[in-house]
Order: sequence, then C-alpha cells, then structure tokens
Amino acid sequence: QFDMVCQLGQTHDNVHVKISAMFRVAGQHGSYPFDNVKKQRFDKLLEVYGPNRLMFGTDFPFITEQKYGYKGGVDVVRSWVEDKDENVKDAIMGGTAERLFGAW
Repeated sequence: QFDMVCQLGQTHDNVHVKISAMFRVAGQHGSYPFDNVKKQRFDKLLEVYGPNRLMFGTDFPFITEQKYGYKGGVDVVRSWVEDKDENVKDAIMGGTAERLFGAW
C-alpha cells in the first residue's frame, strides 16, 4: 500500500498526505520517537510529495491514549523537520493544511 501512495504522489499533483498516527504505522516494530517511521515512511514521502503536499495531523483523540500524548506527537514530527529550512517546517506543521482547508 505504501508503494501505491508513493506512486500516486508521482503521478497526481493534487494528492496530499497527512502525517499522523505514527504509533499505528510503527506497530510492534517501533516505539516513540518512531525513528523507523521517519526512515521508512516520512523521508520517502517528503522526497516524493515535497513539503507543500504533506501536512501534520495528530490523530486526535487517539493520540491522547498514548503515553507521550498530544505534545509528544507534535514533538516527534517537529524533530523530523528540525534540520529543514523554515519553509519546509511551516508547510508540514500547518501551512499545507491552511492552504487546503483555510485559516481558522
């Protein structure tokens, strides 16, 4: 399925991806802070989609059931983009969603 998501990103410019629920993607093979998800999924999605077609989401309310909580979920994705330029950070952490759905 992941390969299909990547293929869609290469062939359809109107497809966007929400980065959320890392605990679901990691399954039994990963734990907070989900380095395996970053390496296996996020980095490839960023390469294929670029920051302007990726957006962070928390998977609320389910993230509140995790021991790291809402803030921990935000902190994970922030750590994944900390070495990127400000435009990349801004797009993924809210800019893409605002562009698609409008400002609150």
